[in-house]
Amino acid sequence: GCLFSTLKDLVMGRIWYKYCEEHVADLLCEGNVRLRNLSGYRDVENLGPAIGDRDEGVMRNLTTLNGVYDSQTLPEEAKKAIHLSDQARRVAFVNSRVSTPRYHFGDLYAFCMSQCLSTDLSEQMAELNKTAGFAEYTHVVEIGNSVEFRLAVEDAALNEGLRLVGWGDIYYGGVLLATGVQAYPSGPQLVGLRKNPTYGWQKETRLVFCRDPLHSSELPDFIDVRFDTSRVGMRKLLLSAL
Repeated sequence: GCLFSTLKDLVMGRIWYKYCEEHVADLLCEGNVRLRNLSGYRDVENLGPAIGDRDEGVMRNLTTLNGVYDSQTLPEEAKKAIHLSDQARRVAFVNSRVSTPRYHFGDLYAFCMSQCLSTDLSEQMAELNKTAGFAEYTHVVEIGNSVEFRLAVEDAALNEGLRLVGWGDIYYGGVLLATGVQAYPSGPQLVGLRKNPTYGWQKETRLVFCRDPLHSSELPDFIDVRFDTSRVGMRKLLLSAL
């Protein structure tokens, strides 16, 4: 859950894996990555439970209720989740916590991969994708050196006004809670590198970018980046052959 897992990972790199369809694998091996706006992942209804996550790119408030409230005394933040009519009687809450969205970051983009090569993981992804109406993943691209890959994509992304703001394994300890911080949190607190524990089975790792508004005010769903593959060792593997 940190920006890099160990000093060895930072210097020597790790192996990352991208589960995908064959045409995506071919594009990646040719030096093409498609970065997705994190806000697009919130469409759980259409994306399904494997890809969709309503809390992607979201920082949430946590309000504690302990006492008796009516429509006038209920904290404003809690009113986003709880409705008390003017005619309602006073309601008692005992150590109740209400989670509500505070910030929806619309300028974060990510390239998502996996920390491990696993047939169990690929089969679970395939089943959930099929349930959601998407094509099953047939291939995995093995990215042999995460450091060289990150540096190559980082350099190329700058041409699209995208600045790398974090990378590494997802921390499955829950979404970030706002504590009065207005700007992006740093280090492992980066909102794009945190997810709820229910997604822990995915063993995800990411590159997370922020788009510079001075480059463009547009925030499309996808941004394609072409990077130099000369220093990045990659190979395409057929999942059914593993």
